[in-house]
Amino acid sequence: MKTFGEQLRIYRLRRRMTQQEMADRLGLSSPYIAQMESGFKPPPPPMLVEKLSDILQIQQDERRQFIAAAEKERELQSLVKATRKIGYLLAGNKVCVPQKSVSYRIQQEIDELVDSIPRNVAFSLEIVQDRARGMRGGDGALHLQSHDDLRSWALTQLGDRPNDWLTFLGKLYEVLILTPDERLLTRHSSEARNELLKKSREVGQFFQRLNDLIEEARHLAEEQQLPDVIAPHEAWRNIDEALAQAAGQTEVVAPKGRTEDGIRKVPVIAVIDKGSEDFLEQEDLGFIGLPAEWFDRDSEYEACLVQGDSYVPLGVWPGCKAIYELYAPVRNEDLVVVQMGDRRCIRKYFDLGEQMMLQGGPLTKPIQVGKNETNVRVVGVVRELISRFKEMKS
Repeated sequence: MKTFGEQLRIYRLRRRMTQQEMADRLGLSSPYIAQMESGFKPPPPPMLVEKLSDILQIQQDERRQFIAAAEKERELQSLVKATRKIGYLLAGNKVCVPQKSVSYRIQQEIDELVDSIPRNVAFSLEIVQDRARGMRGGDGALHLQSHDDLRSWALTQLGDRPNDWLTFLGKLYEVLILTPDERLLTRHSSEARNELLKKSREVGQFFQRLNDLIEEARHLAEEQQLPDVIAPHEAWRNIDEALAQAAGQTEVVAPKGRTEDGIRKVPVIAVIDKGSEDFLEQEDLGFIGLPAEWFDRDSEYEACLVQGDSYVPLGVWPGCKAIYELYAPVRNEDLVVVQMGDRRCIRKYFDLGEQMMLQGGPLTKPIQVGKNETNVRVVGVVRELISRFKEMKS
């Protein structure tokens, strides 16, 4: 059975329509049509698939296959794309995520755990360990005297195997999520993590429990008892409900982009610091509350706090918050959020047919790449730039 994109192209050519003509009929962009046909974008929502069927005058039998392909691929497309691009190893609901994603998350987790120890708590630990591990003096003992020592020790104990890292995170959280943009997120702290944090003022107990958790994780990883990872799929827009079910929980966590009393809460997930143009992801940056009618109810939005002046030539001033819609159709000259390898930044988008040009600030050389390029891709379209005078002044 042909894919949805292959069928779409066949039916479009049969009707002798260009991608631009089809896009105009649907109110979409021609690059979006091209990306659907190539399989880079998932099929559109059911209402648009029905509209496509009418525009293309697809007969009833073929229409059923067309709609069935859309339903199936809409659910699997993000995962299929990731599998083809990165080589995920799938076994049921288990996903071995790319090393880069889990490495970044494990570093954050160790930082958060160690930083739970108050800075005014002085400690000195001397533990005799296997000579094959750790940082030790000439007497074979492991000496830890500071937060940095403890952080380095934890990372050394975990070693360099992504499965060990993933299993350790699985001990600390009940749910791990692999997002469509390849971030590894954690939800619902486990009892083990909560117990560990309670011991943060008794550093000896904290160290012992952390060591036990690392050893448990390594043992489970050797036995191939990896934690479940929720892969990207159609439930992403209602991810909290999906996660509550996956974790076997009765309580549903409110979505982070929820609407209350006509106000849409958009999470601020990153900062662009002075002297930089890259997103620096941070936690606990809060929300921006804006009128719900400004937003598409079914779309997902995030925001970034801009503190530097890298994007002033693009009209993005220091002190503003850039709100962007994730995975939205892109139009010529839109401001977009671009993922370039490990970096995420803002660029101005120019449509060059099969290619796109991305323009940054005056000191940044524009880049021109194919729209199907996997290392450089548009992950969001800037919809609002929100600022208050006192923030811009400061």
